[in-house]
Amino acid sequence: MDQTVFIQPWIETAIQEQRNGRSLKEILLSLREKGLEETLLPEIEQALEARKKSQLRHAGYVWIAIAFALLSFGFVLTIVLFQAGMNFYVAMYGLTLVGIGCAFKGIVNIMGW
Repeated sequence: MDQTVFIQPWIETAIQEQRNGRSLKEILLSLREKGLEETLLPEIEQALEARKKSQLRHAGYVWIAIAFALLSFGFVLTIVLFQAGMNFYVAMYGLTLVGIGCAFKGIVNIMGW
């Protein structure tokens, strides 16, 4: 029997438990109690870690998109307010600060720190 076919239901069970908010140690203990072989636990752990990193990476891309939108909006608003002769400092510095903060948050998520 192919090992990937055998381990797939265990990985799906582990992912479901992870979605329910259980920690990695609790999940591995639960799978061990259900009869999973010790030799397969590292593969389950790798699959769960890969899933978690993938979710963080996706969230990082979302934060980067939000940062891009804020920085673009701030740029356009600054130009409009400057051309109108109004105070543009809040738009220029405030939106830039928030946009750069979102960009850093996205970079941290993507790099997995």
